[in-house]
Amino acid sequence: MQTRASLDSLLSIAGALLVALCADAPKAHACSTQLEGPDFGWGVPADNATDVPTDVILYYPISPGQATDGEDVPGTFTLTTLDGGEVALTARRAHVWGYELVPAEALAPNTAYALTGSWMVGSDTATKTLRFTTGAGPLAGAPATPDALIEHYQLTMTILSSCDPPPSGSCLSFGDPDLLVEHTYIDGFGQLHDTYLTRGSSMTNLSGIEQGTPFECVRLRTRAMNGTYSEPQMLCREDGALAQLTSPDLGCTPEGLTSAGMPVDLDVANAGEAQTADPADDDTARPANGGAGAGGAPNDESAADDASEMTEQDPTPSASSHSGSSSNSGCSAVRAAAPDAPGAWTLCIGLTALFFVRRGASARRS
Repeated sequence: MQTRASLDSLLSIAGALLVALCADAPKAHACSTQLEGPDFGWGVPADNATDVPTDVILYYPISPGQATDGEDVPGTFTLTTLDGGEVALTARRAHVWGYELVPAEALAPNTAYALTGSWMVGSDTATKTLRFTTGAGPLAGAPATPDALIEHYQLTMTILSSCDPPPSGSCLSFGDPDLLVEHTYIDGFGQLHDTYLTRGSSMTNLSGIEQGTPFECVRLRTRAMNGTYSEPQMLCREDGALAQLTSPDLGCTPEGLTSAGMPVDLDVANAGEAQTADPADDDTARPANGGAGAGGAPNDESAADDASEMTEQDPTPSASSHSGSSSNSGCSAVRAAAPDAPGAWTLCIGLTALFFVRRGASARRS
């Protein structure tokens, strides 16, 4: 009897260990993000902006959930002075996920304006108003060529959800959080494709790892507030180093790629070589002009000839993300183990079944 009692005690301990083991097995984690309502986002002029040039062409991103087919711009817009005078606006699509509001005439100098937008959200109407003040006159001079940097990453962890970054990708950083930069994707034949405009930085994928598109390079141009563009900068896949990271807590900032809130050090990495991030080192270097024209990038004349071939198809799931954007708005996913993850649940089930079989046998012997 004492032996059987000891066996029962051992089985109880084994059961407790199984519960602890199975509690540590990979679990499904729900992930969701609230979809934000439509607004003017990171566009220009921003709310309470001052010294806005009188020849401004207003630019704003299309809010998540407000996308339309073709050339339509979601919403209606009015531009007025504080004394009630109204300026006629023409709304037109510009780039993927963006639109411009073009005043019918130059704005008055040193004058306060109010821009009101109205959007349909289901059966309701959402309304937002921002205000800005013009400067003494039109914008002088052309915008400077971007000084952008491209960095690639690959996540080596095996458990991801769709609310996490893609397993591989690239960060385009523009150095200035206020800088608006147009980026156009270019394939191996020098043909231009999708064109976006983002502020400060943009997460995309030119890494060549599970990329899903034929794009190898990107043409970058700074946009001024009056809608003019700078000379282009070219960046290609080989202009960026690759970092292998373990944390899905990634960021793409105007200064570069971050992991767990710290800059990723790519100084010692050569193009295409893997390196693990070292959050302790914050000396990420920005190459002059981002290595423009390096790596056999197509020249701008060829790119300009093919400008008519631009499309409005999203090249990658994260291509339109940028500083201040809601690239993950509305995401809903369940974390799941990758196919090559350890079969911890299979082991738990097998051991649990064995536990109950042995315990049942012990009870019958008793």
